[in-house]
Amino acid sequence: MHTFLLRVGLVGQNSSDTVDKVKQLLKETLKKDFNNSNRVLKERMDHNLVNIFGLVGQNSTDTVDKVKQLLKETLKKDFNNSSRVLKERMDHNLVNIFGSDAHFQLRVNAMWNVGGVVYPPKKKSFFVSILVKDKEHIIITAKYKEIKNLKGLSAMVVARCLKEKEDVDKLENVPKCLFDDIKEFCDF
Repeated sequence: MHTFLLRVGLVGQNSSDTVDKVKQLLKETLKKDFNNSNRVLKERMDHNLVNIFGLVGQNSTDTVDKVKQLLKETLKKDFNNSSRVLKERMDHNLVNIFGSDAHFQLRVNAMWNVGGVVYPPKKKSFFVSILVKDKEHIIITAKYKEIKNLKGLSAMVVARCLKEKEDVDKLENVPKCLFDDIKEFCDF
């Protein structure tokens, strides 16, 4: 069993203030112990970059949420793990969000190497980029995540029921050994 973990980011014209915030974040992250692991460093940076960039830019939070939900629903249907099929289905439905297809350009690229791990073709992740006319990019990664055991499945199911990552620590009838796994799913 597997699922896809989604992370949203918006890229566009960034101010010098934003660049300074990213530089400061990197400095602070490097000061903390990350076991000299680029994977740990990347995870910490990815999580905090969303806080810096947020869902700002020209695309509204509502629009980004609709696109993310569309991607989630599209990934649930069988698409033979094909970026071409995923793109065709997304293209068809994005018209409902953006109006005419003249208002956006969609790209879906397969990622075979994520965080230094090379995945076989059936376990690839996807990079989805939508250039919206006059509104900058919406970028979403769909990271392949294999569910190997009951613990992982339980964490995924619980995370889908929560609205915020902070709600994990408030759970009363869930074993604490699941908290970190649940939080990982909540990040996406």
